[in-house]
Amino acid sequence: MGIYDDYQWFRKELKTQKQSRKEITNDSLHKKHISEKETGHWIEGYKKSTELANYCPDTQVISVSDREGDIYDLFECAEKKNGIKADWLVRMKCIKRATMNISGYRDNLHLNERVMQICPQQIVEFTLPEGRGQPSRKVQQELRLARLTLHPPTGRRGKLRCSPVTVTVLLAMEINPPENVKPLTWWLMSSVSPDELTEPAQLIQWYLLRWQIEVFFKILKSGCQVEKLQLETFERTRNCLALYLIIAWRILYISSLYKVEPEGTSTLIFEKKEWEYLWILVENTPPPEDIPSIRTSVLMLARLGGYLARKNDSPPGPKSIWSGLMRLMLSINAIEIAKNTYG
Repeated sequence: MGIYDDYQWFRKELKTQKQSRKEITNDSLHKKHISEKETGHWIEGYKKSTELANYCPDTQVISVSDREGDIYDLFECAEKKNGIKADWLVRMKCIKRATMNISGYRDNLHLNERVMQICPQQIVEFTLPEGRGQPSRKVQQELRLARLTLHPPTGRRGKLRCSPVTVTVLLAMEINPPENVKPLTWWLMSSVSPDELTEPAQLIQWYLLRWQIEVFFKILKSGCQVEKLQLETFERTRNCLALYLIIAWRILYISSLYKVEPEGTSTLIFEKKEWEYLWILVENTPPPEDIPSIRTSVLMLARLGGYLARKNDSPPGPKSIWSGLMRLMLSINAIEIAKNTYG
C-alpha cells in the first residue's frame, strides 16, 4: 500500500451561472476528444495503473473507480492496450447501455435487461460501514454475473468513433433490507473475465477496498486540513499537498495494520526511536526490552492524541492517530534539539 501518483489541477475560469442551451452547443463539449475534457483524468489514472503493472508484472493491478469513472473511452483505452496492462473495475452510472448480440449487431435488450434475465449465482453478506448519517449494518446481496459486449456510442465520427468493448457486468441486489431503508444495489463493470474470478463476489471484495480512499481523503481534510491552506501560488500548494499525501498515507497505514495485524511488532509502523519515545511520553517509564505490539503502540499513540481508551470505546480512529503522531514528532524534534544543544 502506498502513494504511486497524484494528479492536481485547477480551473482557469469559474462559471458561476448555468449555461444556456446555445452556450453548451457553442462549447461543443460533446464534440471534444476525451483528452480535452476534465474527465480525461480517469484515463490518465488508468494509464498510471498500467505503468505500475509493468513495474510489477507478477502482481495483478486493478484500477478501481466510482461512478464518475463510467466512461466508454476508458473501457476502449484499456481494450486497445497491448502487453502487460492493468485491469479496471468501475461502479456503473449508466445501466441502460446498448449491447451487441452474438451476430455482431445491436441487441434489442439493454445491458440491465440482459443481466436481469440471469438467475442469481451467489449470495454474499458483509458489513456496510457507517456513512452519510447512517449507522453500519449487515448487508445481504444476491449476485448476477454476465459477460457482454457493449455497443459503441452512436453519433461519434472521425477521431471520436469508438469500437465495441467486451466487459464483465455484476449486479449486486440487497435482499431483505431493514424496514424504511433503501435496498443497496450496485452495478459493477470490469475488464476481468469470469474465468479469472474465483467467484462473482471477488468483484465486490475488490470494490469494497475503494472505501479506503474515502478514509484517506478524510484524513487529508480533517487531519491535515488541506482545505484551509492559503498559500499564494499553485506550486507551493502542490508541494505542500505532496507532503500531506505521504503523511495521510502513513496514518492510514497505521490504522489499517492496527485492524488486520494488531499482534505484529511495532517496527512495522515505527522506527526504534519513535516507539521508544512514545513509550516514555505515555507511560513515563523507560521503554521495555521487548518490542511492544502494534496494538499497544497504536493505543499509546491515540492516547497521546486525546483518545480515552475506555473499556467500551470503539477502536481509535484516524483523527486521534493524526493528533498523536503530530505530538510525537514535535516531542522527538524537541528532544533531539536539546540533546544536540546541551549534550
